[in-house]
Order: sequence, then structure tokens, then C-alpha cells
Amino acid sequence: MLTHQQRQDLRPCILRMQIIVGSLVFAVISLASVVLVVGDGEPAETPMVSYLSVLMAIACLVGGPLVAGHIARIGLQTWVQDTRTSPLAMPEGSGKASLLANVYQTRLIVAAATIEGAAILNLVAYLLEGRTWTLAAAAVLLFVLLMQFPTSGRVETWVENQLESVAQLRDLSD
Repeated sequence: MLTHQQRQDLRPCILRMQIIVGSLVFAVISLASVVLVVGDGEPAETPMVSYLSVLMAIACLVGGPLVAGHIARIGLQTWVQDTRTSPLAMPEGSGKASLLANVYQTRLIVAAATIEGAAILNLVAYLLEGRTWTLAAAAVLLFVLLMQFPTSGRVETWVENQLESVAQLRDLSD
């Protein structure tokens, strides 16, 4: 369980993450607005961009979380191995929660930016080729992006779980 001080330490980190994800969401919504107003793309005989954009969406939905999870594991392993910055080596209450929030932020940015890129590509495909299923794919990706929005509870739970994992590693190393 996080202390009151740890929760206070996380507040600026969470706000920063919310601004980042909010900006990514805003970019997708802004482009979607332009595409819907301006776009009257002629359906192409072979909608190659549309096919590629949907493939990219699938790849990002599957690969984004895998890459983000790998980044989090690397960040945690680095801390465990590096005694200068390792949560294992840090005294109690010395900002471990904020350091772990930085790992969460990195994985969040990678996952959210990947989804945003795929959404934008699908919107461009709709603009160029007028296939409504690319617009639907962009809407699904926008929904997934919104589901990534970092709430206090979500970040705190993740940090608590990582602190418990680190404590277990510390117990194993003793």
C-alpha cells in the first residue's frame, strides 16, 4: 500500500502522463474532424493504403502492448541490477514510487503513440480512398487510446504491484 507521501509524489507524474495521452487523443480527434469535413476520397479500385492501414492497426494493437511491457521489464531489470538507482538499494520512502512512475510513463508513451500512429494512418487512408472501414478502424483505435488514459488508481496500482515485486526480489536476495 502506498503511503500518503508516495501518492503525493505521484501526482505530478500522473498529471504529466494525462497531458501526454490527452494530447495524443486530441491529435486523433482533430485530424478526424478535418477528414470528416474535407474528405470525400474516391474509393480506389485497389485500396492498398486502406489495407496497409488496417494491417498496421492490427500490428499496433498486438505489438504495442508487447513492446511497452518489454520496455517496463528492461527498466525494472536495470534498476535491480544497477545498485546506484535500484529500488532495492534505496532507503524506504526515498522516492521509489516516482521512479517507478517514470517506467510506467515510458511504457504508456510507447503504447499510446503506437496506437495514435495507427489511428492517424487509418484516417489518412479514409481521406485518400474513402473506405468507411478505415474510419471504423480509426474509431476503434481512438477508443483503445482513450482506455490507456492514466488515472490515479491505475498508476498507483501498477506502482504498488512493482513495489511488491521489488520487495520480493529483495527478500530473495537476502
